[in-house]
Amino acid sequence: MPFSNRARVWSTLATSIPALPGGSQAQFPTLLNLLTQVRDGTDVDLIQNPGDADKLQKQIGTLKFTKREGERLVLTESGSSWLRDASREKLANVFHEKYTFFGEVVDFLARGAAGAEALRAYAADEFYAGWTSLDQVRRRLAWLRSFALVEEGAHRTYFATKLGVAWLKEIEVLSHAPNMVSDVEFIEAPPLLSAAMMSLSHERRVLSWDYLPKSPVEAVSTLLVVIDKPRNKNDVIATVARELEISDSSAKMFIDGVGRLGLFEYVSKLEIRVTPLGTEWLASGSPLNLVRLLHCRFLGLGESLSVIDDEPRTVGEIHRDLYQGVENSPNQSRTTSIFRLFNEAGAVARVGPTRYVRTDLGRALADELPMSMFGGSASSGANHASTEKQQTGSVDAVVQELVAASRDASNPARFEAACASAFELLDVSAEHLGGRGRTDVLVTIWSNLQLVGRAIVDAKAASGQLNERSVNFEALKEHAHKAKADLIAVVAPTYDGTGRIREWAASNGVVLLTADELGRLIQSHQTYPFSAIDIRDLLTVDGHADAVARQESNMAYLELIASVVGELVQEEDEPVSARDIARLLRRGGQSVTDGDVSVILEFLALPQVSAVEGGRQKGYTLPSSLGVAAKKLRAVANVLDEASQ
Repeated sequence: MPFSNRARVWSTLATSIPALPGGSQAQFPTLLNLLTQVRDGTDVDLIQNPGDADKLQKQIGTLKFTKREGERLVLTESGSSWLRDASREKLANVFHEKYTFFGEVVDFLARGAAGAEALRAYAADEFYAGWTSLDQVRRRLAWLRSFALVEEGAHRTYFATKLGVAWLKEIEVLSHAPNMVSDVEFIEAPPLLSAAMMSLSHERRVLSWDYLPKSPVEAVSTLLVVIDKPRNKNDVIATVARELEISDSSAKMFIDGVGRLGLFEYVSKLEIRVTPLGTEWLASGSPLNLVRLLHCRFLGLGESLSVIDDEPRTVGEIHRDLYQGVENSPNQSRTTSIFRLFNEAGAVARVGPTRYVRTDLGRALADELPMSMFGGSASSGANHASTEKQQTGSVDAVVQELVAASRDASNPARFEAACASAFELLDVSAEHLGGRGRTDVLVTIWSNLQLVGRAIVDAKAASGQLNERSVNFEALKEHAHKAKADLIAVVAPTYDGTGRIREWAASNGVVLLTADELGRLIQSHQTYPFSAIDIRDLLTVDGHADAVARQESNMAYLELIASVVGELVQEEDEPVSARDIARLLRRGGQSVTDGDVSVILEFLALPQVSAVEGGRQKGYTLPSSLGVAAKKLRAVANVLDEASQ
């Protein structure tokens, strides 16, 4: 069955939808007013200083209606075109074309009214959304209500309107994230390549990475066709540079790398020609066979397939798991390049802008490739690696116990203890009390020597959903008073999405967390730690959403660093500016400003970091080894760790 248009472009769609000031009913008029002001050249109400323009463009940039010019916003051709009639229906279509899980919300609600949490769960289960809060769901609901496609019903549930149901007939929606490589066939390695795989030496494989132009399969094929007969290497460099539209220096690095794969040989001091292995590979021109070839030279290539399975994972998560404790581990951009190759070969499926799952072909490839246990080899960081792995295992075990214990209604003390262990992983003091008339868990939040918050946590193990009759809010407030706590939280397996429990909890200052939500917060904390203030805000009704949003911004910042370095890897020794990198990232669908990229590059260029070289005027390049920068940052981290003991 051929893929539909939406399925084909799904992984390129933006996941974060704009949120403009004014609340759910003001989204459309705020955008209309903003674009009108931009068109007319008047002062934009939402821009009070130059920084506001960057923030605003970051919100609405994925619509492609505006762009930055200097310190102001200007309309694009598509923005001007829409503004001529400012149709709500056309804008709804634009949103559906630009963002994941938009029309799909209406489709879900057309089958029955549901709350925001049910929508988030549907997005997570069927579309691998990975959202840890309701923010993105609420943003979508706000816009859909502004378009009159969805309305709010009783008990904070939502339903599709007649207009929304009619709109569904005009658009294409998906029922789950598409698997774009499900029909890719596993092909056997040809004889010479198979022999090379059987005889590879792990000791000779390296953690470095050779330069590969974009569309590497096409690039390698181009080179091998050029040297079908002996050619002067300097002539080959010039030809390849011209054909691939890259610099001569980049072409030389690429050609030298292909030589190290054994695809060509020298027939004299200056002449090269394709080898039998190169001819064999050219006959297939297969991305899968290129992956096999690269695995023979580079450590961590096929091995990365061993740390990914059917659960969607980001490249950052995969990279951290694979290289824990490895001395001079490569940069994450290397793993990003590997997964682009895997995706092209059909070994993984891309289920979002940064998430992948392993395919049946990927499992077969992992079984075929000779793997190294390089992560367990002795190194100066071996003890650190062991500790990190133990910590990772401990976190996973605590999260699994937390979720399992939440459903064990016959043993409430088990869930209380699991909640205490869970909060300890957020680097706060958590005391398991329990018993008649006492709170289950007392959480104390310190920032250095300053107490910033104290919370009581009520652990509610249950076999089903909690409703407003399941929680005694007055008793919780009494427990908080006795414990001199200013924060109250309830943790349970799940809550009734149609009842009043969330409304009553909010009015009583009680934060409701599911065991799954608390588990995701713990895992997120291991990647980018929450501050003490963040933890306090997570346990307040008014501050919870903001704390989650800050964490999402932090995680996006890490991903942006990886993307920036990844573009520098592609350019190798060609200096590029922040504007050039930002432009490339925007073409790839990321909502990023020149200023965002500039801040990252200036930080990475600090002499205390030295992860990039150069500056604003001459552009930036990568140093010879990113491992040195990683060591410097680890040294700083070690000093801070020791000071915190």
